[in-house]
Amino acid sequence: MIKIKFTYNPPDTDKWKFDFPCPFCKLTTQISFGQIRREEYFICRGCHATIKAIDQLGGVQQIKYKMQNLFR
Repeated sequence: MIKIKFTYNPPDTDKWKFDFPCPFCKLTTQISFGQIRREEYFICRGCHATIKAIDQLGGVQQIKYKMQNLFR
């Protein structure tokens, strides 16, 4: 008898990047979900404003939780 075992490794959502528009000059800057989760500061490419990424509603944590439990 042959036994086959499948494993699923959920993707690292901290590395997913997206374009975030600057609230002042509207130029987009690439930031990752990990930067938002850690509430890091980033600098706008256009106006050089310092912006703090805050996940107020916990959306990044919800995405990470849903991706980990997708195939369970």
